[in-house]
Amino acid sequence: MAKVFRIFVEKKRGNDIEAGQTLADLRDNVGLNALDDLRIINRYYAQGLTEEEFDLAVKQILSEPNLDNVYTELSIPEDYRYFATEFLPGQYDQRADSAAQCIQLLTAGERPVVQYAKIIAVKGDITDDEFEKIKNYIINPVESRVASLEIPESLDIKSSIPADIARIDGFIEMSDEEIKAYHASMGFAMSIADLCWVRDYFKNDEGRNPSLTELKVIDTYWSDHCRHTTFATELDEIKIDSGKYTEAINKALEQYFDNLNSICEQIVKQERAYREELIKYEDFEDKIFRAMGTLKMARKLTAKEFYSLISLVRLGISMGSFNEKYETVSRLLHDVGTATIMSESDEGLTVDDTEKIRAQYVRESLA
Repeated sequence: MAKVFRIFVEKKRGNDIEAGQTLADLRDNVGLNALDDLRIINRYYAQGLTEEEFDLAVKQILSEPNLDNVYTELSIPEDYRYFATEFLPGQYDQRADSAAQCIQLLTAGERPVVQYAKIIAVKGDITDDEFEKIKNYIINPVESRVASLEIPESLDIKSSIPADIARIDGFIEMSDEEIKAYHASMGFAMSIADLCWVRDYFKNDEGRNPSLTELKVIDTYWSDHCRHTTFATELDEIKIDSGKYTEAINKALEQYFDNLNSICEQIVKQERAYREELIKYEDFEDKIFRAMGTLKMARKLTAKEFYSLISLVRLGISMGSFNEKYETVSRLLHDVGTATIMSESDEGLTVDDTEKIRAQYVRESLA
């Protein structure tokens, strides 16, 4: 089993903007004026890397030497009380996913598993009840939970196998009149005609009865209202009604936009700096085109070779060297992983078979 690595990263004093904002939030909106200090420490677990690769990731991805303090062990003074919070299993963690993608590009290998948790450490004359109030205020139980600080043996998510999903017996054989009665009994938002179309789809395309869950999901995202409000909304103006929390909400909204703009500016600035450095190398353009040529012609590709070459091609696309779309590269990154290829095969594959399948799929996608 691959080793699980752990690192703690904390913004240096003066750069710990999030910690300062959280402290002010707890004082202003929770009424905890006895708080003297608050620290935020980011904890990362990573699996699927060598020790050298993890050390490189810590220095180039997970921290910035001029802005962050990095600890291999958590050491918090006794006058602080602390807890850690993480997303619930199954919830999307953008920070962990982005870190994993960046590390993959850095190492030109398989994507590692990365898990993230935020440690909140507070100092002040507070009671146990007030400490619990802090935890309840910061941790949203719908998406987060208190995280353990012990290093796990593996980052694989263990889950029980659910029971078979119950199907709606006879749904695809229902007449239009029976669909009408079923529609009335379920209170669906979609029309009767829509439900008839769903019946015909499952009958002719799927060849099976749907589950109630499937019908509920379709019903939820079917309507024009949902499509417009969930998937096609543009916020031109945000107005906060006057009330008890108006000032706090406006302040939080301003901080959100400031943080978002700052992050975007940093990302753009760093990417431009990297490109400028790369362009200085005389053979860089040649390297990019050689990478594309290899991917289009290779008959066998190891995973590591593919990820190394596709990283160069992706950079070439961003610089206008190729007409391929980012979507093609993103799809390839997912579809030609060793685990994906193995899972989609009905027969046992050798390493040689996997490399041939990967190369063929890449050739066809880039043709």
